[in-house]
Amino acid sequence: MNKFTLAALAAAITLVVTGCATTEERAARLKERAAVLASDPANATPPEEVKPIPYSPLAYSHMTCREISAIFDELTNEEARLATLQTRREYRSRVQRKFLKIGRGDGEDTMRLAAVRGKRDAAIVALEKKCALTPETPAAPAPSPAPDEKKAEEKPPA
Repeated sequence: MNKFTLAALAAAITLVVTGCATTEERAARLKERAAVLASDPANATPPEEVKPIPYSPLAYSHMTCREISAIFDELTNEEARLATLQTRREYRSRVQRKFLKIGRGDGEDTMRLAAVRGKRDAAIVALEKKCALTPETPAAPAPSPAPDEKKAEEKPPA
């Protein structure tokens, strides 16, 4: 086989495999496929794009600050767990979409993640209103004296 035959054979294989004759056509087709994959409802939503479902902070009005804080901690842990599950679902959906041309889409974990985020936001509002503190900044302990003040306290006055 000469070089011309090999080049023609390679071009024919490329045309059959990709359905495009030129590199520009292949690039255009890849852009089209990426746009379809991005807008396809069969793709799962990334966890950072899941919006919280509104939840009323009044649900926590009968609780003490300690109880609300404990619930906030539980909701934070549950949110992290559900976000991990949603990340896995998104990855698997992308893989299935790529190879099988079908995706899994969003499941019940997405709705649970949105509900937990809404409850967590409501708990934050309840902590801010009822307890006058935010969950990210716990009550600070009393400040310790500066090192210079300690030395001054140790020396008896003359």
